[in-house]
Amino acid sequence: LKLLVGAHLVPHPDKKDGEDAFYASSRQAALGVADGVGGSKREGVDPGAFSRRLLAHAVTERRPADEAVAKAREAVKDDVLCKKGGSSTLLVATLDDATLSVSNLGDSALIVLRPTPRKRGDVVQLWPRILLRTHDQTHYFNCPYQASASDEAPADADLGACGADTIAAHVRSGDLVIAATDGYWDNVFDSTTLATIAPRLPALWAAAAHQNAFGGLSKRVQRMTD
Repeated sequence: LKLLVGAHLVPHPDKKDGEDAFYASSRQAALGVADGVGGSKREGVDPGAFSRRLLAHAVTERRPADEAVAKAREAVKDDVLCKKGGSSTLLVATLDDATLSVSNLGDSALIVLRPTPRKRGDVVQLWPRILLRTHDQTHYFNCPYQASASDEAPADADLGACGADTIAAHVRSGDLVIAATDGYWDNVFDSTTLATIAPRLPALWAAAAHQNAFGGLSKRVQRMTD
């Protein structure tokens, strides 16, 4: 399977360069998002700079999602910029053969959508069904689990540890993966996301088919979506 990627960043109007960071690579079949915690400003630290540095540590080299998050949490302890203060949530996903693994620390989220036929009367259309969704990790409202240079980062198996959740799903050609920080998920219902994507599925599948994403079925998919 191939991971075809696209990414877009829309900073809050009051936050010049934004506090979020993203990474997406078809070659490495990996993606990630991080959200710098706004309270870092009180320590004189740019939340966006911290989130970008944390994510960079996670994706420096290709590794499983859970190892990438663990590596980043350790790396920021020796990072000169990160040691000044600040913190960030972190989500990393990797595709290995037909297995998509997701490791999530905090309140960013990822969903896997599987387009399936939906019949209403005599009309049949593709509809994106939720196959997998991460869940928020928060101490209380607006206080997510996060990584920082002062984080002791106990082993995730330790009782009571604020460790990342790692989940996986068996995916197939045509599935859609959407990852974003809480700036998106806190303002857009899942139902709205599905309704927005549904009419665009033919175009998305056609674009993927032109890149041979469906393998031997690519030409058939092209005919279906033309």
